[in-house]
Amino acid sequence: MAVEHDPGRDPGFLLPGETRLTRLACPDCGGGLAEVEVGEVCYYHCHVGHQFSPQGLEAAQRDTAETKLWAALAALEEHAVVARKLSTAVGERSEEYRLVADESVDTADVLRRRLHER
Repeated sequence: MAVEHDPGRDPGFLLPGETRLTRLACPDCGGGLAEVEVGEVCYYHCHVGHQFSPQGLEAAQRDTAETKLWAALAALEEHAVVARKLSTAVGERSEEYRLVADESVDTADVLRRRLHER
């Protein structure tokens, strides 16, 4: 016997009461956010249950963005370390690795300054 598909249990479909899907990602889990309007009240929720008011969503997105920027800074610095190591270990491509290491260091420096200005 075939099981009937229930769109209400599928995260790809709007649930009853949801106004529309958005292109926004949940700051907690990365899932898609649906917008819900109840009278004059608007809020957002993802299919696993995280819910946000518009102000709460903005604050969570701000925190998530800052966390990702610090992670990007760490990734740039780690890349520079590996590229510098390769620049001393690889003969014919050593200059190429030195240049990409320098580029990562420069980008990391700019990002660090901007983060500390915040």
